[in-house]
Amino acid sequence: MSSNVVIVGVGSLASAVASRIHESTDYQVGLVVDTSAGNRGLESVAEQTGSPYLLAPTLKNAELLARIRELQPAYIFSADNLRIFSPELLKLATVACINFHNGPLPDYRGVNIPTWVIWNGETEHSVTWHIMLEEVDAGGAMLRRAFALDERETAFSLSMKCIQAGIDSVPTLIEMLPDLDTSHITPPASAGRYFARTSLPNDGILDSAWSAAKLDRLFRAMHYRTIPNYAGTARLAHGGKLLDIKTLKLIDASGGKPQLRDNQLLLERFDGMVLVTLAPASR
Repeated sequence: MSSNVVIVGVGSLASAVASRIHESTDYQVGLVVDTSAGNRGLESVAEQTGSPYLLAPTLKNAELLARIRELQPAYIFSADNLRIFSPELLKLATVACINFHNGPLPDYRGVNIPTWVIWNGETEHSVTWHIMLEEVDAGGAMLRRAFALDERETAFSLSMKCIQAGIDSVPTLIEMLPDLDTSHITPPASAGRYFARTSLPNDGILDSAWSAAKLDRLFRAMHYRTIPNYAGTARLAHGGKLLDIKTLKLIDASGGKPQLRDNQLLLERFDGMVLVTLAPASR
């Protein structure tokens, strides 16, 4: 069996996989493929592990595929990676391609997972390392890591928890590699539900007629802050216009009404008040 491993992804999770393989196994990190958009975030871990590095905004590049084919890697890891593996790339691992998914499979396949989890009012969540197939997020699970959700969870805070759960599970995942038999890891019996890039609760639009709790829940579900995502910015349907929301806060009515700035709205509902700071929609 080849001792080479290829890491594809971004950030701290991909770094954790590369570092753990380098430090504690007989496998060699044959190539680190950084799929971040112009940010060479994995270059330092490639230097630390003595591994070749490649910034690759697309995984369909013929040169990239040729380099991986030459390595004949036992494993290709997709770690916090938003790029789809082509059928050709999936075939280049001699044992398996393994993906980190930021949700429980098969119930939450696809993207925008933190958004849907918060919107659906889940109280628990989990991440999944699974075998990759041509159908996205359809392979059998190797390892899961579960955790509780806070009442005030946001898409940002949940995304951070997912990455940390992934990092915490890396040692266990790596320990499984030498004896991995993919024939024993079967796809789930149910196809579950797939969430597409364009699939958002109420199209990501908050209705000013909603209750305070509902307005707050969808805003939190859309609030990724600076994390790259497909959900975009939450918008408010108000006065016949769609307005981008900067912040949304639940206001304690016992303290009276706050003084509003020009870019703010105060929505008074039966279950509380909501202070919205907004700007004209850019889309």
